Amino acid sequence: MILLGIFGPGANSSSCLLVNGKLSSLVEEERLNRIKTSPHNLPLKSMEKCLELSNLDISMVDYICVGWDCYNYDEYLKKKTKKIKKKNLNFF
Repeated sequence: MILLGIFGPGANSSSCLLVNGKLSSLVEEERLNRIKTSPHNLPLKSMEKCLELSNLDISMVDYICVGWDCYNYDEYLKKKTKKIKKKNLNFF
């Protein structure tokens, strides 16, 4: 089984590739685009590089997994939800 893991957009966006439960490659986006912490970028270049390093094609990937550090964004989401509710917008 081949899993492509991505984290982003956000600070330190990155990608990794797991092949049969073992880490095959891991690349941070900032190493390829030369933007410190690569904020608010999708890890497109790092996804391509992970596949290249493992000699795989995207069609061979079984699952794409997206990581999200929800605890760090909890306060941000609470503030956004309060603003939306005050404006009477249908967000949820």
